Amino acid sequence: MENPGMLSLLVSFYGYFIPFILMSVWIPLSLIDLLKNEELSGKIGWTFAIILIPLFGAAAYLLLKSKHIQSQIKNAVVYGGFGILVFIFILSNVLKV
Repeated sequence: MENPGMLSLLVSFYGYFIPFILMSVWIPLSLIDLLKNEELSGKIGWTFAIILIPLFGAAAYLLLKSKHIQSQIKNAVVYGGFGILVFIFILSNVLKV
């Protein structure tokens, strides 16, 4: 049995931890923005979506309803996070990790 290479270990490490890192950034960011939003309509639904489906609920809220975060920062955080996640997924499939 072959020993895995350093690149394989790094890809599997990051592939495991990137979703948790994204959740730890997106969930507080979206919940704080949701609390600052003064419109009451849909707050409960968005809160449940953010908590029950954290990656997609928080990302959807940040892209669709966020008002207190600058659009450049919001796009960099959400699209950059998804880009890194997809890159690690593709890299892990190419390396057969």
